[in-house]
Order: sequence, then C-alpha cells, then structure tokens
Amino acid sequence: MFRFSSILLLFAFLLAPTGCEKDDKSEVDVFHDNISDLALVAVDFIDKAIIFETTVIDNNLEADEVKKIFDDYINAGEAFVNNLNKVMGSTKQSGDTDALLKDAALECVTAVTGLFDISGLSPASVKALGDLIGETKDASAAIEQAYDNNSISYDEYINLRNQLRKDKLLKVAKMGGSGIIGTLAAGSVAAAKIAAAGTVGVGAIMTAPALITIGAVGAGTSYVSYRLFSWYSSSDKSTGEVNTIFTAFEWETDTPLPAFLFGKNAKVAISIDGYAPVLIDQIRHPEEGYNMFIEIEPVKSSELKSSVSTQVCYRQEIIQPGTNCDQIMFVTAYPSPASPAAGQSVTVTANVLPAMAGCDVNFNIVGTDGYTNSATHTTNSSGEARFGIPGADPGVFDRVTITTANGASQTVSYTFGGSKDGQEVQSRIR
Repeated sequence: MFRFSSILLLFAFLLAPTGCEKDDKSEVDVFHDNISDLALVAVDFIDKAIIFETTVIDNNLEADEVKKIFDDYINAGEAFVNNLNKVMGSTKQSGDTDALLKDAALECVTAVTGLFDISGLSPASVKALGDLIGETKDASAAIEQAYDNNSISYDEYINLRNQLRKDKLLKVAKMGGSGIIGTLAAGSVAAAKIAAAGTVGVGAIMTAPALITIGAVGAGTSYVSYRLFSWYSSSDKSTGEVNTIFTAFEWETDTPLPAFLFGKNAKVAISIDGYAPVLIDQIRHPEEGYNMFIEIEPVKSSELKSSVSTQVCYRQEIIQPGTNCDQIMFVTAYPSPASPAAGQSVTVTANVLPAMAGCDVNFNIVGTDGYTNSATHTTNSSGEARFGIPGADPGVFDRVTITTANGASQTVSYTFGGSKDGQEVQSRIR
C-alpha cells in the first residue's frame, strides 16, 4: 500500500476574509497575499476532506450529491497544492533570526519580516499529494462516465464510490484526513469555524489546556485581522517516518486561541493586514499552568523592500480557572489512539477552556459503517471528560461531535487501519 507520510494537515480556523486590493503591488505585498491565500485554501481543503471522509455514502443519497462530495474534495485539494507551490516558489532566503534580546519582563527574539524562505517543506511531498488528488480525480471521472452511460447500476455506482474512497482514505489519512471541525462558544470571535485534519490528533501536539494570544504592538487598533501558516516536522515513533505538519487559520490579534494548535518549535508565517509578513522561526509554548502572550512589532509593507528584522516578545500569565460553565471559550478533543487498528477501541478525551469542573459535555458518534451512539459526561477538576467507542472494520471512519452546554463544539474523526500486531481481522458489527 502506498504510504503518504510526509504531509499532515492539522487545524485550521476560518473567519470571513478581509483585506483590500491594490492596482500595483510590491513584491512584499504579493508575498503577503500568497501566504494569506494559502491559509484560506488550506482551511477549505481540510473542510472538504472531512466531508469526503466522514459522509455515509449509501442509497439515501442521490448520485449528484455523491458526485459533489468527490468534486468538492478534488477541487479544494488541487487549489491547496497549487497555492502551496506558489508560496514555495516565490520566497527568498531569510536572514539570521537567532539573536536573543531580554529585559526584566519579556523574552524577545528577532524575526525576519518582508520576504523570507519557506524552508523545511518538501517539493516531493507536495507532488505526492498532488498525484494522489489526481488519481482520485481520474477514477472519479471514470465511475461517473460509466454511470452516465448506463454501464453500471445505481447500486454499483454507490459501491464503486465507496471502494474508491476507502482505497484513497487509507492513503490520505496522513495528509489531510481524519480531523476536527466545529464552532466556538457563543460570544467568541464571530462564532468562528474550527476545522482540523490529521491522524496525529490534538493530544500528540499538546494536551495542556492553555491559550496563546498574538498581538500586534503599535498596529494602532485592536482586532486587526491576520492569517497564519505554520509547519514543523515530526517523527512517527512506530515507523520512523518524518511527517511535515501544517497549521493554517485566519484570526484576529489580541484574541485567544488554543495553544495546542502549534507544534513545539514550529515555524510560523504571519500576514497581518497592512503589514509585511513575519516569520517566527521557533514559536514558544507556555509553561504548564500559564497562558502565553506573543507580541509582534509589525512593519508596514510600504516601509521596506526586502527582508529586515523585527521583534517578537513572549510573556506569560498564570491560568485562572473558570467559575461558570457559560464562560467556556473552546472545547478541544482528541482520539486515543489517534490511528486505531481494526477492531481497536477508541477513547475521545475532551477539554474545556478555561478548565472547570461540573460542566456537561455531549459526545455524538456517527461511523461510515452506520454505527451511532451518544452520551453526556461531566468534566472533572481538570476540565476533562471522556467517551469510549468500540472498534470497527478496516477503512471505517468515525466522526465524533463534542458539544458543551453553551455551544462550544468540536468534531474529531479518525479511520480504522489494518489489523493489530498482524492478526487476522474478523468482520465487526458494532
């Protein structure tokens, strides 16, 4: 079986896009737009991939509905690959970012702003992703043509669609599949959508219930929109394979977001409206029990022509536990194991932010094998609740939606792989 192990798409936030167009744009402005566009198409690809992976395709769907699920996934995947190639092809070598500056209150580092090199991304991996999307596109078109020509029945059409998806999902599981999608609690920023993908799972990145807030010092006004693209490499301990994990979202300055969105020592490219892009070479995480504030001193695009340095400073504040369940801003969740073997049971762990005890969290599962179940559990003193799910056949995708009483929501999805420890897999009915 072909294994695509060098790209994982992980976590994307989406708000309504903002910004303005210029007739004549500098090289820095074009680079700013390319990073912004990449973040947005990554969000769309993740969103469409989750629908592609987790929708139950059976006789309850019309052929046109099934075709649209495949077409949306293919088109979004092609757009992501095209935009990623554009960013990788338009960048220049960055300068030195290792110099440290400190004062009594802050730890600060220099960061390149303007034009910089998107290093650490493998062109071969991006090509492999593009090839896989192309394979899915060709096979999908062949099935559609056979159905249009009355060469296959509707039942055969559904079976072929499911078989194609199953074949590709086992390949795509490490590059854009099995993830999270949901909404934040009422009262948060525009009730933003959270989309996520990647079998690595939240817990493999960072399980601490902490927040990170990015601010733009001297930007003049609060709630300035920014778009972020982040990446880092991670080695799979079980296989030794090295994966590149992406994060992409659009957000607003001075507005908190969960810390686990960023891998430790990840590179982070940030495009703030009206300012030159900034590269944080290795983002810092908060210490246990603390929230992190990251302050960037952005430079206006009109004030530079290539690459210069700016300052990024970190400060921490002790996490204050919540006192009322209506104060929940986020609910985060991850499956364990993140990539279950066939027949292996899964535990989904949810955490509310800020952490507090006694809050109801509802879990609802729908599997592509038709299995459904739901339950409500109460958070413990760490703000955590858990939900157990039985194992399933190889290639089955589960989608677990987690919702708090005040409307914070997140959905975890994952796929069951092959047999565990080489054992023969018996067909399961859950």
